[in-house]
Parts: sequence; structure tokens; C-alpha cells
Amino acid sequence: MTPIIEFDRTCFNPDYIPFHSDDSRVRIVYGGRDSAKSHEIALRFLIEFMSLDYCKIILFRKVFRDIRVSQFAQLLDLIDQFEFTDMFEVNQNRLEIRYKHRPNSLIMARGLDIADKTKSLKDPTHAWFEEANQITEDDYITASLGLRSSKIERTKEVLSFNPDKECWIENYFFPEKETYERPDGKFMFVPSTKKDVSIYHMGYWNNTFISEERIDKLNYLKERSPDKFRVNALGLWGRGLEGQVFENYNVVDSIPNNADCYFGVDYGFNNPSAVVEIGRFENNIYWDELLYQKGLTQSDLAESIIKLRERIGHTPVVVDSANASLVEELRRAKFN
Repeated sequence: MTPIIEFDRTCFNPDYIPFHSDDSRVRIVYGGRDSAKSHEIALRFLIEFMSLDYCKIILFRKVFRDIRVSQFAQLLDLIDQFEFTDMFEVNQNRLEIRYKHRPNSLIMARGLDIADKTKSLKDPTHAWFEEANQITEDDYITASLGLRSSKIERTKEVLSFNPDKECWIENYFFPEKETYERPDGKFMFVPSTKKDVSIYHMGYWNNTFISEERIDKLNYLKERSPDKFRVNALGLWGRGLEGQVFENYNVVDSIPNNADCYFGVDYGFNNPSAVVEIGRFENNIYWDELLYQKGLTQSDLAESIIKLRERIGHTPVVVDSANASLVEELRRAKFN
């Protein structure tokens, strides 16, 4: 006899109740870290798995082995937490979970790094694309088109991710950023450009189970690294700045006319050669990239700089002192 399981409301984060009751074909849950996205998605799938007469859930990630420590681990943690261990059969090698009371129901893992693995999925009911921003648009479309079932009208999908940088998901599902983002991150529902799609934005403030220690760690980023704070704490779209020297900058049309300027030149062949104009005006520093190109010989680079003569004029040009021959070539061309 199949047991009747009741989950108390205290098992859920209250802000996620709309997600749990949502019947959209595609649900997207994104936002900051420690916002309980994975916990709530795994809880939803566990409830579906134990309550539906037939249920086959596909766990997708870009790399198969990463599923073991993400969706699969999250589901096993919940099974252990609720003391449901005896109700399930777990295959750690294949990353599969079966519900003993409905042997035809199955949770299975598929990595999008293995060709053709998404073509052999028979009658799936649900799919969870974790770290969906790490897969490509082609990955998603191929996998989604393969989610056909003769047992249900439509396979439901959930996509989850942290928006550390702009990616295909934004263009594929989202409206213009200015229409929904708030600088404090305090917004939850985002209208989608696609039919039958719901988008939820979540932050650590939506997680009633978060510790003060985790909140302090996230808030520490506010002064230390504003862009990391925007992405990791507020869950706003990042600009892919990881590893760059300057994270805080604005884009302007031109360097002010009254700025003190000079030019910088760096020669490379396998690495790009670069020519940049740098200006300083009212305690702000400006950069204008004039050239950034691989495969240039020294003569090619000198010729490119000569073509910029009208722009450079007699303004000082700073060149890597290790490249004495390039320095001499530019001096003979009457550069300063």
C-alpha cells in the first residue's frame, strides 16, 4: 500500500509557495546565493515523485559528474532529513533513485557533455536544468525537444542558476532588464517573453533558514567587491568581470577634451598587441582601446600606429622598454 505523506508548511520557505503551486510548463528560478533555490526545487520534485502515479524526473547539468554533488545530493539530503531512506532504492553509480511503492517511477541523471544521451529518454514527466547558465542555448533546445512523453500532455521543466554573467537565458526568456530589475534586488516575479513560462527571482532574504553568519559573509562583499555583491547577494545579472582588475566602471562616449592624455603600446604575437589612449580628468581615468589584435609582427604594429598619427600627434607614447627595436622604429617615425 502506498503511504500518504503530508508535509508541514514549516518545511517550505513561505516566499516559495507561489513556485510550488505554479503549473507553468517552464519555471525559472534564479538569483543570489543562499536563497534556497535548490532546496525548494528538490523538495517540489520529491513531493511530485512520491505523489504522482507515474513520474520520471531527468536531472540535467552540463557535466554528468557534477550532478552527483548538486541535484542528486540535494534530493538525497531531503530523503535523509525526512527519514524516507527505506522508501527508496538509490543507485550511486548511475545516479538513479526509485520509489519502492511505484517502481516505474524514476529519477535519473543526464550530462549534456555526452552526445546523444538526451535522445534515449522515454516518457519523462519533469526535467531540472541546474546551473542552466553553464549550458548553451543549443544544449537546452536539443534536450528540451527530446522531452516527449506518451503518458502526459507536457513535460515540465525547471531551470535554476546564479546570474554571474549575461548569457543566452536572458535573451531567450527575459524582457529588457530595465523593465524588471531593481538595484536593491527586492523583486520576485519577472514577466517572460515566452508563453507558459514563469520566472522567479530570489535572494537570501527569501530564505527563512539562512544563518546570520551566511548573511554577514554576503554583506561583507558590499564594500569589498560591489559587482560580486550584486551577483552573489542581490542575484542581479553580472557582467562577467571575474579576474578583471577594475570591476567598477562606466561606459562613456569619449575622453573629455580637457583631459591630460598619453598613449600606451604593448607588443605581442601569440598574445594580442594593444594600443590604448589613457586620459585623466577631474580625478577620473579614461581608457579608449584603439587596437587589440593577435598575430601582428612588430612591423605590422608600427604600421598600425603610424595610421593613428593624426590621433596621436605629439602626445607621449609609452612602449614596453623591453622591446627596444619597436621603440626605435616609432622614434624614427617621429613619435614622441
